[in-house]
Amino acid sequence: MKYRIYRILTSAVMVIMTILFFACAEEERITYYDTDATAPVSLDPNSVSVKNLAGKSVIKYQAPNDANLLYVKAVYKSAPGVTREARASLFVDTLLLDGFNAAGDHTVKLFCVGKNEKTSEAIEVTVSPSTPPVIEAFPSLEVNAVFGGVRGNYQNLHESELKVYLLADTANTGRYELLRAFVSNSRDARFLYLGLQAKEARFAAYLQDRWGNRSDTLFQTLTPDFEVEIDKDTWSYYSPYLDSDCHVWLEMGGNLYHPSRMWDNENPANWNAGTIGDAVFPFTTTIKLGKTVRLSHITIYAARMWGGGYTGYTPKLFEVYGSNVNTPGDALTGGDWTLLGDFVSEIPSGNAEPTQTDKDQGMFDGEVFFFEPSERIPDPYLPTQFIRFRFLGTWNGMGIGDKNAVFIGELDVWGQEYNN
Repeated sequence: MKYRIYRILTSAVMVIMTILFFACAEEERITYYDTDATAPVSLDPNSVSVKNLAGKSVIKYQAPNDANLLYVKAVYKSAPGVTREARASLFVDTLLLDGFNAAGDHTVKLFCVGKNEKTSEAIEVTVSPSTPPVIEAFPSLEVNAVFGGVRGNYQNLHESELKVYLLADTANTGRYELLRAFVSNSRDARFLYLGLQAKEARFAAYLQDRWGNRSDTLFQTLTPDFEVEIDKDTWSYYSPYLDSDCHVWLEMGGNLYHPSRMWDNENPANWNAGTIGDAVFPFTTTIKLGKTVRLSHITIYAARMWGGGYTGYTPKLFEVYGSNVNTPGDALTGGDWTLLGDFVSEIPSGNAEPTQTDKDQGMFDGEVFFFEPSERIPDPYLPTQFIRFRFLGTWNGMGIGDKNAVFIGELDVWGQEYNN
């Protein structure tokens, strides 16, 4: 018993000594400085050089050999009435001055600051940043009417973080209300706003950078095209079956993988457009809409049961064809079919699969693909009674010539019903 008490006391003493040791060691690391030390000497103007960039400048210098020096500071005006500071520790030799709202000459004051916060005499240098990205991008800003809303784009050549504000006077009161702000650092930035009525309205858009600098404002009067979700009650799998179409659901029996699972409004469901036999990519499947429509966009929902969004058997590369022939044949080229869209599924985070973020699971809520004119597709809005998917690859890396499968939880189609 005495031995046990002795061990407990010994352990307690060791713990207390350890705490005291680290407390003393921590106390010894406290940095002391001389409050009476003189301010550091100023930077040598001959050691200073300037590199001017779009909306910013980089100042390089040689720090003085002063034991009291803590950091170098730049003070400048980035816009009328806006004063900014930039600081660099004694371990670096450059200062980044950003946030300028216009090109031109700007006077910068440079100070050396001591450990006791005493500052040296200022030296002045002139920087001349070129046109800021927010101003440079504005002439390329476009906003156009599309099905159910408006779509915009602009060229962001410096890939800066820019925000575009989209406003509208939909009630024609003269008062613009914010619809949404879109942030992008993409070189070819695009934005889309849907859910608008098909009536004339006034729209406005402008760009802003992360320092609050704004471009001019683009004003336009636009009329969004009428758009509705195409009702699925009339859809059916096209019969007689086309030779190129995938019929794996016939091989497996039952309706587990029947293509109609794509339009049964029961997500999470799954549809297998793949194969168990000898078929390889590319393969097709054809849907009869039971009406004539013009397509604006489709939404594909990932199947939760088979890999989920942006992974596994989720479609990544595919084309959509349309036909307005009552009984179209199998040939895609030179036959009854017209290419309406070629699409690539893009993961929101930009991460390589399978490294995904929570944001990437959003494909369970649907990924939208828009039909747009291009050099390859001059008119994607032709009337069609049939839509035919040609799958070229999935997110698991398969492609043309590989055996695989495609799983789709649900498919929505939007556009206009067309009157012949």
